[in-house]
Amino acid sequence: MGIMIEHFAGTFPLWIAPVQATVIPVGEAFVGYADEVYRKLKSAGIRVSIDDSNDGLNKKVRNAETAHINYILVVGEQEMNSGSLAVRNYKTKEQTTERVNDFIERAQMEIESKSL
Repeated sequence: MGIMIEHFAGTFPLWIAPVQATVIPVGEAFVGYADEVYRKLKSAGIRVSIDDSNDGLNKKVRNAETAHINYILVVGEQEMNSGSLAVRNYKTKEQTTERVNDFIERAQMEIESKSL
C-alpha cells in the first residue's frame, strides 16, 4: 500500500480512491440540492462526500483539492435550476458543466474500466 501511495502521490485513480467526489454547495440556500445530488451519487455506488460547512466556496474547493478528491462538484442556483453540476476534475483541472445523470454514467464507466 505504501508503494501505491508513493506512486500515485496520494492522488489515486477514481476506482480505488476512498472518496471519489465531493459535492460543494455555493451557499446555504443550495444545501438541499447538494444533498439530493449526494443521495443520487451514493445510490449509484459512487463514494461521495458533501461539504456543507460554513466555510467560503474558495476554502471548500481548496480543502477538496488538498484531500486529492478526483471530482469536485459545485452546485449553485444555475445548477439547481438546470439539474446539473459544475464539475472540476482534480487531475486535469478541467471544468465542465454536466447533467447529474451524465456525470454518474461517466464516473461509473471510469470506475468499471479501472483507468489510470
